[in-house]
Amino acid sequence: MPMPQTVTSEPGKLKILEDFSISIPEGASKKVFDCANRFLRRLDGRTGLFFIQGVISEIHPQRPAFPTLQVNVTRKANLDFQENEAYSISLKPDKILLEAETDLGIIHGFETLLQLLSNDESGYYFPIVEIKDTPRFAWRGLMIDVASHFMPVNIIKRNIDAMAMVKMNVLHLSLCNDNGWRVESKLFPKLHLLASEDQYYSQAQIKEIVQYASDRGIRVVPEINLPSKSTAIQVAYPEFGLTASQANGLSRIAGNHHTMLNVGNEKTFEFLEKLLPEISALFPDKYFHIGGDNIDFKLIVNDGKNSDFLKKNSVFSAEGLQVYFINRINKSFKKTNKKLIAWDNMFHENLDKQTIFQVKTKKETTYDMAISGYQNLLSFGYELDLMLPAQTHYTNDPLPPLEIHTDKDKKKLLTPAQENNIIGGEALMWTDFVSANSFDSRVWPSTAAIAERLWSVGTVVDISDMYKRLEKVNIQLQECGLNHISNQNAVLQQLSGQHDITPLKVLIGTLEPYKNSLQLQRGSLYKTYSPLSLFTDAAIVDAYDARKFRTHIISYLHTRSTPDKIEIDKYLRLWRDNHNEIIRIASSVPTLRHLLKTSENLSTLATVGLDALKHTETKINAPKAWYDAHLLTINTIKKYQFANMSNALSQNDARCELVIIDDIITLLDLANQELAKKRIYDEEHSKK
Repeated sequence: MPMPQTVTSEPGKLKILEDFSISIPEGASKKVFDCANRFLRRLDGRTGLFFIQGVISEIHPQRPAFPTLQVNVTRKANLDFQENEAYSISLKPDKILLEAETDLGIIHGFETLLQLLSNDESGYYFPIVEIKDTPRFAWRGLMIDVASHFMPVNIIKRNIDAMAMVKMNVLHLSLCNDNGWRVESKLFPKLHLLASEDQYYSQAQIKEIVQYASDRGIRVVPEINLPSKSTAIQVAYPEFGLTASQANGLSRIAGNHHTMLNVGNEKTFEFLEKLLPEISALFPDKYFHIGGDNIDFKLIVNDGKNSDFLKKNSVFSAEGLQVYFINRINKSFKKTNKKLIAWDNMFHENLDKQTIFQVKTKKETTYDMAISGYQNLLSFGYELDLMLPAQTHYTNDPLPPLEIHTDKDKKKLLTPAQENNIIGGEALMWTDFVSANSFDSRVWPSTAAIAERLWSVGTVVDISDMYKRLEKVNIQLQECGLNHISNQNAVLQQLSGQHDITPLKVLIGTLEPYKNSLQLQRGSLYKTYSPLSLFTDAAIVDAYDARKFRTHIISYLHTRSTPDKIEIDKYLRLWRDNHNEIIRIASSVPTLRHLLKTSENLSTLATVGLDALKHTETKINAPKAWYDAHLLTINTIKKYQFANMSNALSQNDARCELVIIDDIITLLDLANQELAKKRIYDEEHSKK
């Protein structure tokens, strides 16, 4: 994962033994040697074979006479947008050939080889395959918001390693918002001294991150959000704010607050035209993100003190100020050959065509921009903080279906040139409700599914197969040092104290965090300093047990197979009986008492499911009274859950969603399919 463009398999295998060796050609870049060494160590770590070949030195390259893996590379890549990342692998029973024009392709090829590693009773091996691979989209990114909650360097580095594993190539760092400023400025030191709470990257650390990413074929694009979300800037330099009241300290509330810099003032531009080049110089990439999120230029235009500046620059409306602002910033950056990226809130057809827009408001905007000749990348549908299942991201393709609808409701096809204006996408990780401890589990493994959508051909869409491969990749991601799996146990153990966490694991295996805007409603409860180490912070999207249960339910629905029935019965009995264990633990652990009602609901659902499962053994419909009584029980639980989702301040709730409810209804419907048809008809009719 991502699935390569073409894979041709043949019978046979290349066995991996202690004499496994790699040969790097003369003149290859340092990146190739470093990547080869990382590959060798990771392969040795997985197989435990203690390879004879040690460090592959760039200075004194000792090339084996008969290497197992021969690397051929033509040139060092420019780490730039649309560089050649293609590679090929030829795996024979006695030799591997990894070839690419650039070292970027070699880096990707090494990752594919590691994912091909297999084992059987005789040991470890690579299967015999021929692979030719190249990315579908040139821009495959992950945005990390380090402003809402700061992420230390070690977390950034291990996520860079994870990105490289799934062939992502852009790390987008959002460095400031209302909650903090996160990068050292030598020209304007008050920014990091007064507006970071001592949580920021020194300029040396930024350079360290950039180099670490570059070594793995990943570009780093900074974002300084302008002119909105400016509380942190105003804390340090209140004279550039729109009103003095906006400089009363960093915001402690999660979410957006619509603060604005006064870009109707020449002095504000003078400040920005010194600050932005300083920050930009820390990042060698050709692109710089200026944000533009949650903007309201009317506030500036309607402020009477800006009238002279606006008149002097022929700005007569909020729209006019928007165009003036971005074009002026763009003009400043062109002096250093930098190009701007902005959120789609900033889009206007009078802007420089070299500006790239990042779309997060609605997907159709990507098509409108492409038609208008603007390059853009998709982030709508890739918001990791909304806690949506991986399949939701996976089915969100940046390119449109064959026909799209424009704003005028006219069907239109994109030309090949217009399609090329959609350059890729980025996963978004806003950290309003994410701490350093929970960060990895909120990003992975869902981002691997997004990575595949941006790399692989559009016809790779099998969700079941995606999840099957994702399970394997999820385990391999631990190699990067991620705590996305171990974090759950750590949080549950901290909450339970001395108690065995098995009952909590059983419960959380059926729960997922609130999704979509329900998650954002927590802003009325959560502050930047609020605890992010509670039960809901241990819950993950695509809860493993719930998803496995659903797989068996779907199979049983079509086959009535005995193995599926046995597994369904096993899960239901476990969930029914687990409530007593939760009661026992919660009786002595106050922080777990809010789980009792959710645990009771799970036990009740499991009891209903077991009763329904018995009725599926016969072709005789279950009685209507029986069906209605169980349906009432399920609907009561659904109403309870909805009420708690709608009340973000509820202290009596796990703040998680029981995701097996629909599967229990499926079992109930199997027990009386005539009543099920009527229920479905009534529900659809009521919606209409």
